[in-house]
Amino acid sequence: MGVMNADNPNLVRAALDGGIFLLDTAHGYQEGRNEEMLGTVLKDRQARRFVLCTKVFLSTRRPEDRGCSRRRSRR
Repeated sequence: MGVMNADNPNLVRAALDGGIFLLDTAHGYQEGRNEEMLGTVLKDRQARRFVLCTKVFLSTRRPEDRGCSRRRSRR
């Protein structure tokens, strides 16, 4: 969506309904809240209808959220 601070699930729903299918996010966006919001919006949608991209090494303010360990990547 190209909006780092988009925390409005209705905006994401409207984008998906309008034909947007690529969602690019990272845990560092809004300290993980962006990924949580996308998960809520996408949980009832068919996985073949969208592509979700994320980054696993984007620095955040919290030291416990830094790094590229398996635990961090799967969180």
